[in-house]
Amino acid sequence: MTLNGRTISYPTNVKNNVTVTARERLNLNGSFEVRPSAASTFFVRSFVARWDELQLRNRFDEGLGDALTSVDASGGTVTADRVQVNLRSEPTVKKLQSVTAGGINRAGPWTIDYTVQRNRNIIDEPNDNSDVPAAALLPAADDRDRLGGRLRRAA
Repeated sequence: MTLNGRTISYPTNVKNNVTVTARERLNLNGSFEVRPSAASTFFVRSFVARWDELQLRNRFDEGLGDALTSVDASGGTVTADRVQVNLRSEPTVKKLQSVTAGGINRAGPWTIDYTVQRNRNIIDEPNDNSDVPAAALLPAADDRDRLGGRLRRAA
């Protein structure tokens, strides 16, 4: 846009993101080993974990477009702009369970080493989004300038 023979620039998109992240992690490790003789060893090992995570994101996105109407040398009014408000809540629960059992047996020159393992991994990660309609947030066009819809150029 030009004003008094000079080209002026203004933002065409404004975004504001606020993200809150919280994590709580609980891990438990355990091991049990038995050696009934010099030639035999048996063991059980376990790992259990529970991780709770939460991410809240509030996003406000306003597309100002390029429909600027010049009012005076210090500002103007933007009409028909786009507003998107997005609220996201991501509570995540991760569970991991691992159990291992095995042993070692020696007989003369021979060694038998064996292991059996069972793992279970569960992730519950719902993603809730809420898009708020712009009409619910913005006043009527007649009230826009009074409530701050007026675009001002930085001095």
